[in-house]
Amino acid sequence: YTISGLWKVVGLSYKWFVTKENMHWFHPEAAIRNAVSGHIDADVAFDRVAFLFEYPLVWQLLFPVMMFLQFFNFVAAFNQRLRPLIVLGDISFHVVNSIVFLISFWFTPLLLAVLFFPYHKIKSILKP
Repeated sequence: YTISGLWKVVGLSYKWFVTKENMHWFHPEAAIRNAVSGHIDADVAFDRVAFLFEYPLVWQLLFPVMMFLQFFNFVAAFNQRLRPLIVLGDISFHVVNSIVFLISFWFTPLLLAVLFFPYHKIKSILKP
């Protein structure tokens, strides 16, 4: 995930400083265009998620948050207290991509949940 976050920084920098390309993740229409494209590819009606794009600023702010989270994912390897929060962010990222953009990586969030959440502690809490 850290490499993915780094790659987003590199790609965005390249678009801004080298190509001067107008369409990038901070563009107000970037998220909706990506979502429409995913729905067209999957032959699914876009109506069910269209309301989520009424405020493009939300998506423009979520991009740097996710980029920052991905960039610092390596911290999870060394800090056990932050690991659940970071993994929860990664899982949320994949679930949102699957539902909103139809970019499905269903196996990845399930694997992250199984590998990084302390099920033994949850099980002991739920015992009567």
